[in-house]
Amino acid sequence: MSTPTGHLLYAWNEKYVSTADVDEHMKIGDAKWDQFPKLLKLVKTNGHFMIAGHGKIVANYNDCSEPCTARKGDTTISLGLVVPGRLERDVDAAWRQHERWMRKTVRVNQANPDPRQIQIQIQKTKKLTNCSQSSQHDFGEGVHGKYDDLTRPRITQYTVTKAYEHVDPMDPLSAKTGNVMYAVEESYVSHDGVKGHMEIAPPELDIMKYLTNKSYVKYMDVGQGHVIAAMPRKLTSNIVSGLGKFFQQIFNPGKVAAYAGGECDPDDCEEAF
Repeated sequence: MSTPTGHLLYAWNEKYVSTADVDEHMKIGDAKWDQFPKLLKLVKTNGHFMIAGHGKIVANYNDCSEPCTARKGDTTISLGLVVPGRLERDVDAAWRQHERWMRKTVRVNQANPDPRQIQIQIQKTKKLTNCSQSSQHDFGEGVHGKYDDLTRPRITQYTVTKAYEHVDPMDPLSAKTGNVMYAVEESYVSHDGVKGHMEIAPPELDIMKYLTNKSYVKYMDVGQGHVIAAMPRKLTSNIVSGLGKFFQQIFNPGKVAAYAGGECDPDDCEEAF
């Protein structure tokens, strides 16, 4: 086990249907949340990796996935990768290989997500496949009582986002650096799920040679982090009631420590903020 650095890592990820939605989200935050300037200053001062509205999801566990499936308390794998442009084709291919493995080994529980929603998504896109394969992973909480996450991990999120790095990450019109960025977010029902996932991963995955290169990895969390803020599936919240509460937690680290240390459950800790 390596020695802690004394720093805290917050991996913040949001996905939107379009760039216009990202722009509107930012406008709402600026107009209706008085802590928004403080958040931006915090990110600019302490952030080491940012894709702000110019990235695209290039890999997920299947094309009929519901939005906002990660839940408070889930255990995470989060990482940011930045590679020279000359490696773009090779790294893209490595992530496609990783996605094929994930899709082949993730079984979507028929109770989660709702099969009716899957059918709606299928009708919309006309190109969805493999929404309920048998596999080594299960998507969601599970439907058969007790689970052994070491042998059959339950995953609640898997996405890989790609973007071209800009000099000013908040300004997509600023000059590009020539580097390519990849943000990876995975979440599991338990810590054993992360451990089980790593154990069943085939050693021949090409992406590992990039993930083990310290000059490319900007941040990485493998099973140490937990989701401390998440949107509800029904999407009844927005930045004011959702992200606003989350960043109040950041500005109150004592409460964050209580939650991370298991001294209160997510809902009770949330009420404490």
